[in-house]
Amino acid sequence: MVERHNLEIKKTDLWALISSNDSLKSEYAYANNLNFAEIVYMSDSLNINGFLITPKDSGHYPVIIFNRGGNRDFNPLT
Repeated sequence: MVERHNLEIKKTDLWALISSNDSLKSEYAYANNLNFAEIVYMSDSLNINGFLITPKDSGHYPVIIFNRGGNRDFNPLT
């Protein structure tokens, strides 16, 4: 990982979708137990921007890695 910056979820566009009256909606209450970060990592010789979400509590957890693949206009996320 080249860079990692903590991300305050309330300052993102996502917040409008998961909150109501500046509080998390009940179905997203689990987000209080997560840390959010913006990251930059290397792939070949390129810097790739991404996000890292980790649990606040220590322990053993499953891992999900999502790499969209493709480049330029091939296979964009919609």
